[in-house]
Amino acid sequence: ADEIRVVIPGTVSQEENGGGKPAEAAVVTAQPAPALTDEQQFVLSLSPHENLIIIEGCGFLPMSVAMADGVVDQDEEECLDIVQEKFIALFQSGDAATDERFDTQYSNNLKETETLDTFRSEFIAAQDEAETEKLVTNFMADFAKVLDEAPESVSVKIKNHIRESCLEVAEASGDGAGANICGAEALVIGELLGLLEIDLDEETQSRIF
Repeated sequence: ADEIRVVIPGTVSQEENGGGKPAEAAVVTAQPAPALTDEQQFVLSLSPHENLIIIEGCGFLPMSVAMADGVVDQDEEECLDIVQEKFIALFQSGDAATDERFDTQYSNNLKETETLDTFRSEFIAAQDEAETEKLVTNFMADFAKVLDEAPESVSVKIKNHIRESCLEVAEASGDGAGANICGAEALVIGELLGLLEIDLDEETQSRIF
């Protein structure tokens, strides 16, 4: 709360006449806490399972692009760390008090995901290509459903992050934009973004092709 000092006309007259208290009185007014952003409200509204889908999905896509050519090199690893930081930044408002309030609530929500089976563990345990493909298809369908239930502005923001993350990882070890996007990476980007109904806009296509 801000402390606002106001001058009360009555006390001014009294003091000028040699009586009364000092002319200022302290008035404390409570300022409402800044509202959580749409992105923060959205993830706080999710169930533990849905929260896990968002987290794993936004990590799975760029990692799949990095693995597409069979080798995850140092440049790609560093880029994966960067896109993870950008993902976290999607849910920060820039206001310290608001973000602290959000982080506390979100941390409590994440504790409820600890007992759930993760997509990553199921993916690693898959026995063959057919099982893996089915697992990925079902997971991406669940991911798309969660994004569809988000407010449009939030859904667009997350989808733009996913598209850009995939491109940045694919370009990571090249000399200049698009220099190192190989055919395998382009194929993975197209297939995975297609499952989420993320359009390959003109800029994306030019960076890939």
